[in-house]
Amino acid sequence: APAEPPLEAAAPAETAGMDATDLYHKGVQQLNNGQALAATVSLSASQRLRPSERTVAKLGQAYMDAGKLKDAEKTLIAAGRRPEAMLLLAILFQQTSRVDRTRKTYNAFLTHHPNHPRAAWVRNILKQL
Repeated sequence: APAEPPLEAAAPAETAGMDATDLYHKGVQQLNNGQALAATVSLSASQRLRPSERTVAKLGQAYMDAGKLKDAEKTLIAAGRRPEAMLLLAILFQQTSRVDRTRKTYNAFLTHHPNHPRAAWVRNILKQL
């Protein structure tokens, strides 16, 4: 089983009365509004209430956007084979100059999602690495 993602602590007032779905959507909205740190709190709270690979993938994106790359890496690995998580993880490896891990992650993406809309883009990146 994949490791558990790092989760942020939430102030009870921020999440009072919200269920996992509300918190997920709040986190996605915060992420879309450039509030990555706030999104990590909402998405962490959602994940605690109802664990989901989809939520973990978004949480990994929030950590990346917030510049918390170690937390992003752990979280995206915990998201398993979700295509968006695999792509973000490969991008993180690429941005941190880990070419072997980048290549391995993009190849794993193509193995698990050969017909994904971004597959041709990934193949093109692999040619350039």
